[in-house]
Amino acid sequence: TALLPAESFLASFSALLAAPETHLAILFQNNSELRPGGGFLGSFGDLTIQNGAFASLAVNDTYDFDGQLLVKVVPPRELQGLTALWGARDANWFFDFPTSAKKTLWFLEQSKIYVEQKRSFAGAIAINMNVIADLLEITGPLEISEYGRTLDGSTVFDEIQSEVRSGADRERGDAKHILKVLAPRLLERLGALDERARGELLKKLGERIRSKDIMLYFKDPVLEAYMETAGASGAMARLAENSFTDYLAVSLANVGGAKTDAAITQEISIRSMIALDGIVSNAVSISREHRGDSRNGWWYRSKSHALIEVYAPWHSELVSIAGGSDDDPIPARSYSSGDFTIDPDLQGLQTAHAFLDASIFSRWLHLDAGEKGEISFAYALPQKLTLADKTPYSFIYEKQSGVTAPISITITAPAGYVWVSNNSVTLSYESENPPGRVTLLDTLVPIR
Repeated sequence: TALLPAESFLASFSALLAAPETHLAILFQNNSELRPGGGFLGSFGDLTIQNGAFASLAVNDTYDFDGQLLVKVVPPRELQGLTALWGARDANWFFDFPTSAKKTLWFLEQSKIYVEQKRSFAGAIAINMNVIADLLEITGPLEISEYGRTLDGSTVFDEIQSEVRSGADRERGDAKHILKVLAPRLLERLGALDERARGELLKKLGERIRSKDIMLYFKDPVLEAYMETAGASGAMARLAENSFTDYLAVSLANVGGAKTDAAITQEISIRSMIALDGIVSNAVSISREHRGDSRNGWWYRSKSHALIEVYAPWHSELVSIAGGSDDDPIPARSYSSGDFTIDPDLQGLQTAHAFLDASIFSRWLHLDAGEKGEISFAYALPQKLTLADKTPYSFIYEKQSGVTAPISITITAPAGYVWVSNNSVTLSYESENPPGRVTLLDTLVPIR
């Protein structure tokens, strides 16, 4: 029976590949402009597979497709000061990647371009810019002579950003053209790798999946369930109902802050205290430093506008928020007209301040280049921990796709108890760059 999920996956995947033509959306997430589901979706690729073989990859500017949408959907409240309509470029507004991927594909398929082509996508693969850097480290530098640029793992991010923001293609209305040139040449290089380099490539891709720099979504429920089991879906953890689990995720949305996230360092500190009566109190601090004053490019030196959200167990009680500000965005227009529709998932997220099994606490942090700032959230969990002779305890932390930031977690046992793993009153975890999901499992026992 253990082989059944794998067998089901292989059957579904084989059927997908055997189709005369299959399309997958490659979502290029620019993590210098973060959104809850990863980086900003300014570009995407249409990967065509015909009879099980790679046929083509067409790189597109998402704005071209959003400009021909046949639907009018109210955008997230926080974006209404920037855009009047919601579209594919802003659809990864959900920390849960499967939800973001569904929205993105739906918007793409509602564009007049794809409606006329009767185009539908079987799934989506999200790739952060870190992945492109990894690929160039394996293939070696790639010269793009028509742009007078040589791209390698250490320069590709700044080189592409510079070309997109201030290059000649922007004047011609095709700012993302360099990506259309880069993609097929990089694929050609990857296809020519020797056995040793292919092994290195697979290792790197595995690391990026574990860090949520690559996330995969499929409409086929069997394929999607397998991605979630394999830790490749970017889905939020589903908390078990019959056991005590603390949960935390920190999400950042860059709203009108240019590409400043590439110039900002961030640290997250989590301090959890368990009282003798079983009440668990958490304090989460997010500190950010804007180092854009030492970078070239106005897009790095601009003011950062970050919506910071903390995802805590459902019905957690907020005690206090320190730092930052509570801003009200100014809509670009009124949405009272019947021409606009409201997305039910987005409406639930914004009216209930919750999603799936999590309550959401939020705050804005605005930073000028060279400035530091910090926001702290204090809250109590809704469920008390029932202490016994042996009390199992679990804590899940999920990081945001596209974020590289150190975290520090400290969980303090109640008076008279220690953790089995270290015979100490504190359970700690630190990492300069944690994986996509960190799960701490331990047991509380009375001091003997």
